[in-house]
Amino acid sequence: MPGVWGNGYASEACVAAVEWVWHDTDERSIIAVTQTANRASMALLDRFGFTEQRRFEEHGAQQSMQFIRRPS
Repeated sequence: MPGVWGNGYASEACVAAVEWVWHDTDERSIIAVTQTANRASMALLDRFGFTEQRRFEEHGAQQSMQFIRRPS
């Protein structure tokens, strides 16, 4: 969807998802998965404080599983 890249939609969605989990659930962590080749998504998760837990192959591409813990 190159026509919408760079407009901040993924950042807005990430903010909304993380805020919802922390404010409306009792979950203590969030897990995210993205392809390692997707540099923009990898950078987005890094900006939000996600930490890579492991890499694995799926759908013919390397994936990165990342998590973030609920703030104290």
